[in-house]
Amino acid sequence: MKRLGIALFILGALPLWSIAPGATLSVRLVVAHNENNKISKALQDVRPTLQRNLGYTGYDLLTRKDLKIPPGGTVDLGSGFQLKCSGSQKSLRVKLTRNKKRLFDTTLNLRKGKPVILGGFKVKRGRAMVILVSK
Repeated sequence: MKRLGIALFILGALPLWSIAPGATLSVRLVVAHNENNKISKALQDVRPTLQRNLGYTGYDLLTRKDLKIPPGGTVDLGSGFQLKCSGSQKSLRVKLTRNKKRLFDTTLNLRKGKPVILGGFKVKRGRAMVILVSK
């Protein structure tokens, strides 16, 4: 079994691209596992990226939130996870905590339509990750 471990996958994040103000940021909390080969229907747009880059057979969507760019405030993703996004169109700061423990704090430049996968945090059924996609 290929283990993801705690890692930061920046797929499609390039320093020369950014998202425009007023764009939407899709934020999804996902659990990757090897219990079965089911992939939540709400993950079809990122399915090829998940299958190509991660060694899991199943992906369950726990939460999805859509934010306007530039975002502000903290978003509760459930299961103790909270995400805070701030910044401008050129520099999106993303902080993730679980039960008030900081998991990551990073700055990204996103390419429209290209997923960014952050995480690989151990949970009961597999690994949790946050998938960000600007639209």
